[in-house]
Amino acid sequence: IITAVKRMERVISSAFLLNNTHMMRQSGLLSKRIQVLCDALLLHPVLAMRKGRMVVGSMEVGGFSHTAKKYIRKVLQETRTIDRRILIITYSGLDTKQLQYIQNLVQQYCHFERVYLQKASSAIACNCGAGSFGLLFLRKDDDTLSFFQALKQLEEK
Repeated sequence: IITAVKRMERVISSAFLLNNTHMMRQSGLLSKRIQVLCDALLLHPVLAMRKGRMVVGSMEVGGFSHTAKKYIRKVLQETRTIDRRILIITYSGLDTKQLQYIQNLVQQYCHFERVYLQKASSAIACNCGAGSFGLLFLRKDDDTLSFFQALKQLEEK
């Protein structure tokens, strides 16, 4: 199982849309000048996992609903390469109305068999801040298929 999980690292898609840059400023990842500029221009960073580290993958511009829609559309645009079995929406400091909006957008772009809402861990919340969310899913690959087949065989025993 450990070998299969290590092979799967390359097919896991995990990125988070940040509501603001305050937490990045507090953790020393941004200068005060850049943070003020991002706030003034309504820039929202998208943090992505690359080689075990969180890096700024892109930026979205606008208010919550506009940036959420652009982020979700961009992440889910290649639907043929997405394993549609499970999606985990990880969030920090979002209300029920915002979560429902996100779920509706996800269903609009890509239907998943199971969608789980998960409050962010303290590590993610500290890096991303309140009002942030991420979409976590697997991309289609022979390794993901063999991993799920191995899990199914373990469950049957």
